[in-house]
Amino acid sequence: MLQVDDQIVEAVKSIKALLEAGNVKKIIYIDDRFDYQYHKEIFIGLLRTLRNRLNHLPGRKPKYNFVQSWQMAEPAFSQFAEQKWNNATIPEREKYLTTLYTKLNEPDYLAVNILEDSIGDLFLTFTPTQWSEQKEILFGELQDYEKYLCLFDYELNDGRKGGQLVQSLLNSPNAPQVYCGIYSHILEPYEEHEKKEEWAKSLGVSNFYPISKKRLQNKPSIAGFCNGLRNVLLVKDIEELKTKSLELINASFDKVKDRIDKIHPDTFNYVVQRSSLGEGIWEIETFLRLSNVLMDQETKRSLLPKEIREQYNGSINHIRSIDLIETINPDRFYQEQTKIIEEEEKYYSSEIINRLHYPLRNGDILRIKEKEYILLCQPCNLSVRNNGKRANGIDNAFLLEIHSKDKFINSDIAKIDTSREGEIKSFNLNSNQIRYVKFSQFTYVQLLLLDLVMYQDDGIAKIDLNISEESLPHSIHLPLVKRYKELRKEYRKYAEILTSYSTIINGRNDNHKRTLDAYINKPKYLSDFKINGAECYHAEHEIFEFPIKRIRHYKSTYSTELLKKFMDYLSRTGFDKDFI
Repeated sequence: MLQVDDQIVEAVKSIKALLEAGNVKKIIYIDDRFDYQYHKEIFIGLLRTLRNRLNHLPGRKPKYNFVQSWQMAEPAFSQFAEQKWNNATIPEREKYLTTLYTKLNEPDYLAVNILEDSIGDLFLTFTPTQWSEQKEILFGELQDYEKYLCLFDYELNDGRKGGQLVQSLLNSPNAPQVYCGIYSHILEPYEEHEKKEEWAKSLGVSNFYPISKKRLQNKPSIAGFCNGLRNVLLVKDIEELKTKSLELINASFDKVKDRIDKIHPDTFNYVVQRSSLGEGIWEIETFLRLSNVLMDQETKRSLLPKEIREQYNGSINHIRSIDLIETINPDRFYQEQTKIIEEEEKYYSSEIINRLHYPLRNGDILRIKEKEYILLCQPCNLSVRNNGKRANGIDNAFLLEIHSKDKFINSDIAKIDTSREGEIKSFNLNSNQIRYVKFSQFTYVQLLLLDLVMYQDDGIAKIDLNISEESLPHSIHLPLVKRYKELRKEYRKYAEILTSYSTIINGRNDNHKRTLDAYINKPKYLSDFKINGAECYHAEHEIFEFPIKRIRHYKSTYSTELLKKFMDYLSRTGFDKDFI
């Protein structure tokens, strides 16, 4: 590990490399605190703060050549401080403030001092007035390829904000020759992006990035500045790349809308409605499939002009030239959004699959009591056809319990036996657990039980026998409505059996009762999960509610691969045991 001094050297190298990659001639920091002529209130306030701290310390107080005594009464001390400021020259005032800032570890001063000490040859400071008067001269000194990186303090005097100066600069002819940042102590480093979005909306410009002064609180302090500097250098190209991407998507989407609009009614009917009917596919799913096919085609057609690809490559190459420069302790704030995207790539949430009343599908994950299971079955066997039934009378599928174990064991990465186990990519990407199934531990379950999750917005396996298929929401797909009719009929029979059984069993021999319990209260499709049917039936309301809930869906690319591995395991070759 590098020592602190070595880290400072490496951080300064990184800063200079970043500036060189961005063709930055100088960093210019604009803050009205450099106008020492008008900081009487700041001086008096800092002096009072230091006096209060020292008066709480035992023993002798340190001496400063501009303070006669720390023991003066408050009014006399304030009068003394004001008089001291009024009688001082501007260089003396600057010296007073520097001494106080240093003694109090004042973050705004440290933010400047650290940069001046580290990269003084590349660092300039201006007051807002000086900046206004000299900026045109400064930009006139630039070569065509050179740029300035301007940092504006967020809070200026007279109620002004540094963002207003950023707005003015980015709307000026000098905008192509500048990178803009807003330097502020009011935000944490992890809040920079959110503040950027907030300020961009109010300012009407987006090619800037905030840097938190709190980045300089870590050791070595200059190292924290590197990552903020990188963000400022990257934001313009990234915003332009995002804009180009959105323009491409919007143009492609407009073409897709036009193509769909031009599809003949009979063609649209055949593709969307009729082709869905035979397979029991939801027509909206078929329409989304059609839209995705057209969108893929039109997006790629939009990329055919080579100048568009050249623009993309140019932006990417410049971004990469800056992004590849190594810094100490690089930011990891991007990981949270990345994890959300990765999770959405692998899973549909409970809200989507349940509120849209999706049919059971390969990859559905269910919580049964306290355990989680994944449903594995050939998609064509699970599909509910237009008559409300599955092909060939199939009414069973495999459920495999999901297990977990630590990702790391004694600093080694944990592994699974891929011949007997299958990994399930974690939906919780912050987890330190590996999720997997054991192929040998499966339950062949009746779909009569699991189908109930399709009709509830919360995904709970529940059926109210008082609700007929005609009373179901019209948003539910027609084959599932017909399936509900069959389910209601079966559960009506089971309710009658439970009611009759509870009536006739009174006074019977306990041995007979236990025997009948196993068949009536706990049929196999319930007993596999230790569920008691009688306990799940609320006779007074005629409602079945089982401790089963569909909680997410493992998307097809991943769940199909898992199904294939499971089928390979089931179809493995068996050999007779050796004689020896």
